[in-house]
Amino acid sequence: HASLSCCYHSQLEAMRRWTGLDVFRRTFSVVLLSLAWVHLGHGVALRRARKGTTRSVSTELALQNFHNVQYVANITIGGQPISTLFDTGSAKLVVQSTRCDTCSRPVPPYDRLKSSTYQLSGLLYDITYGAGHCEVLRGFETIAVGGQNIEKQVFWEVRHHSIDLWTNAAYAAVAGMAPSLGEEESLLYRLGAEEFTMCLGRGSDAAARLTIGPLPSTSAGEVVTAELVGDDKRWVTSLGRITVVGSDGVASDDTELCPNSDCVALLDTGHSLIQGPMDQIMKLSNLIHIKPDCSNVQDLPNLRFELAGTVFELPPHAYVIRVTGADGEKERLWPILPTGGPNRPFKENTCHPAFMLGHGHWVFGMPFFRYYQTTFSRTEKSMKFVRVAPDCTPQTFAQNGSSVSLASSRPLRDPIDVEPLNINLSMLVQPAEDDD
Repeated sequence: HASLSCCYHSQLEAMRRWTGLDVFRRTFSVVLLSLAWVHLGHGVALRRARKGTTRSVSTELALQNFHNVQYVANITIGGQPISTLFDTGSAKLVVQSTRCDTCSRPVPPYDRLKSSTYQLSGLLYDITYGAGHCEVLRGFETIAVGGQNIEKQVFWEVRHHSIDLWTNAAYAAVAGMAPSLGEEESLLYRLGAEEFTMCLGRGSDAAARLTIGPLPSTSAGEVVTAELVGDDKRWVTSLGRITVVGSDGVASDDTELCPNSDCVALLDTGHSLIQGPMDQIMKLSNLIHIKPDCSNVQDLPNLRFELAGTVFELPPHAYVIRVTGADGEKERLWPILPTGGPNRPFKENTCHPAFMLGHGHWVFGMPFFRYYQTTFSRTEKSMKFVRVAPDCTPQTFAQNGSSVSLASSRPLRDPIDVEPLNINLSMLVQPAEDDD
């Protein structure tokens, strides 16, 4: 494999210069044979891994909430507990590692020298997230999730990165949970999980849960299903008719974005906010007049939109945030939030829309999962939504004639929804942009 042999090119070139040609040729042959043997061994192990069985017993992980923008739980990598963010917006298992000598890490990274099960692959790769990019090195390791061990799981150690968020993140690993990836690399496939479910509790510092495997039948609730669109590599479905509605249920006449359902939305458990194309986010923000002191949150309209033809609503508590953070982070407000432009003064502890400026498709992140429990099905290539109470208890939805609505059969607002969530701007998690 050229990709493997190239990793040794510089060392072999040095040997060629300092040794005789015959010695060089013999050494080169030994290295290539060794590489082929190692790669063949991994190939056999990975082909065996494809014979995994479907998971019949579910594992529920309690996710710890950090500043309402990061939800993490420990998995074990090479016998080491690693704090992990579970991300439906990316595909790979990426781990901060002691290989990065210059990285600042607030939580313990993975250390291959402490593992007896680590194996090197040698393939280098670049991954770009919304917050920056990283260079990673592929390896194989024993992973444990919820008590289930997986041997020779593909993972990627961070060697270098330009992601400021990771200097104070509450996690050391990002577990990509995209629907489509080569079987030898997919953590979900290796776990035998055909589906998994995410729900975030409401209220500042509320806990969350991730269920890997089928939900108990008593927790199913009334379900609305959205089929995936596109190439099935991401959890994307059709999006349309984005607007705001007042307490009387009447939609705004000023703006309706994506009126023909010609937009798409990525459902991203690893994204802290709601992101959309810059022009559409600015139009939507102009319909919502949030007082900086947060005094009118209860008077603001609901956000209404359609996913795969089904009407959804989010109340103000979902899309209004009170921004906190260190003084040095205030300059980051404009590149992220559509609040007044790059030169507007920013005051800490003020309220803003939980919208992020982006491009291309929309991304519905953590604000969505606080109101709609979402089950992601790998085999059915679909997502199933259940409206939930603040503690993730399923609620009913409305059925009006032939149309189904998750919007208005009962008030979405709860007493817990009066105060906006406090958000530390420096810890916002942004979506992956390129992780094929």
